[in-house]
Amino acid sequence: MNYQILLLCVAIVCLLLFLMQWFRQAWHILHGGTQPLTWNHPALNWCLLIVAVLAVAGMGVVHTKTEAATSQVAKTSSSKVRRAVSSSSQPAQSKAANTNRQGTQQQGDLPAPDHQDLKLDQNGHAVLNNFAVPAKNQLQIIDAGNGNVLQTFPGQAAAGTVNYTFTKEGNYYLILTDGQQTKTIAVSVSR
Repeated sequence: MNYQILLLCVAIVCLLLFLMQWFRQAWHILHGGTQPLTWNHPALNWCLLIVAVLAVAGMGVVHTKTEAATSQVAKTSSSKVRRAVSSSSQPAQSKAANTNRQGTQQQGDLPAPDHQDLKLDQNGHAVLNNFAVPAKNQLQIIDAGNGNVLQTFPGQAAAGTVNYTFTKEGNYYLILTDGQQTKTIAVSVSR
């Protein structure tokens, strides 16, 4: 839930209620109301104004905290991308050849390729279907152009698959992290 929108709605409602109260009270005074206004009316006006001011101040605090968290995530993800790209300099084919020579993996157990190409369909969507995520691995999808984290899938106790829909062309990184090792997969989305 976006707290800024909620606080903005609260501020707008409070200001509208204040204006309605003020116009009603002004009309009452100008048109010779038979009874004087009670102490409740100014108290309600002040309460509405205070709540509106606090909501606007809260919007500023939420915005500041959101920007700080976003910049921290961007710095962390860009450093992870740099480390992961530099650590994955060995091509996927030579890695697969080395594991086959050692006899530890069969053809079906080869790691996922380090690069994937996806095409946008007529609706402007490119779906990454059933991407295998090993157990206890966090997956981050990062826009390579600006370093923004698009989505983070937390590590699960068991291996699973993830689906994600890309909506625009560009290059992206899928970063798998198990706490000690990081694997980066480059994804190119085109028409």
